[in-house]
Amino acid sequence: MRRILVHGYFGGRNFGDDLMLLGFLNRHVRDGDSVAIITPDGTRPGHLDARVTRAYAKSAKGFLAGLAWATDFVLCGGTVFHDAYPPERHKRYRKNLIAVAGLLRIARLAGRRVHLPGIGLGPLRRPLTKAMARIALGSAVHVGLRDERSMADAAAIGFAKQAVHEADLSAASGLCRSDGPRAGLALSLVAPSLISTTDAPTAERFYAALAAALAAWQDQTGEPVTVMVICVGEADSDVAFAEQFQRMASAAGLKDLALYPYDGNPLVMAARIGAARAMIAMRFHAATVAEKLGTPTFWLAYQRKVIDGAGELGVDEARVGIPDGEGLSRITAWLAGFPKA
Repeated sequence: MRRILVHGYFGGRNFGDDLMLLGFLNRHVRDGDSVAIITPDGTRPGHLDARVTRAYAKSAKGFLAGLAWATDFVLCGGTVFHDAYPPERHKRYRKNLIAVAGLLRIARLAGRRVHLPGIGLGPLRRPLTKAMARIALGSAVHVGLRDERSMADAAAIGFAKQAVHEADLSAASGLCRSDGPRAGLALSLVAPSLISTTDAPTAERFYAALAAALAAWQDQTGEPVTVMVICVGEADSDVAFAEQFQRMASAAGLKDLALYPYDGNPLVMAARIGAARAMIAMRFHAATVAEKLGTPTFWLAYQRKVIDGAGELGVDEARVGIPDGEGLSRITAWLAGFPKA
């Protein structure tokens, strides 16, 4: 029987991480296994009561207690080792790179089996990021990479034979399309400071133009628009920018732009995405979930991983763009194809 300690951004702070945890439980946990997770305060979310044995607090003491309990340590999907953030954001992110690589190495040195299922990797440009990625991959007994670009980055740092191609964990989360009524346009947005596919001034101009374009589209269709706030925790939270865009959209004439913050249950958030008539998605898992649930989706890439994910799923290039003038033109053309409900 395995005792599996799972590390991720859990505890109701990030829709994507909680969704990937469900996928990990479905894809990799066997009968007889026990699973523990790490959360900010050591509290186990209610929707996991039947599937997760316990939770440990996110602290050195909590991690060591969990490691003493565990036989296996898992980094649950996501894209940790990358240079996709703009330079200023990446400076702050280095602590996270070092911390996660250190946790993986400590777990391996403690004799635990380390697993990296369905992770993303890259871009890898900086020496520190490459070094931390090597430590992470070298600590694992199983490395599953979710797209071909990640496989290429692993090969470039010497791990071509150790890694296998494995779909993102959210693909195994158990979500199904609904035949219920659909209404409105859903948005997933991130702050300009997190965008690496263009520069911050270009992104800011893009958002102002997007607000005006959505107001015009709403005037034509009468459809409501909602911002799905995917990340509500401290790390890269979408809350402040969602509120800023709400004010920007109101000034542009968009009526009653609603915010729907993630409430901690990924199935509830997924259901809201699945009930939309269309979605413009910047967050990786907002886009992949919408695609899986049959919600017509425009993939608005704030990082390379969003472009990679669209490519992995064979998304038409007309439905993929970055936050700049060309991206806005593609969105406008895409929205024009939706008749009134």
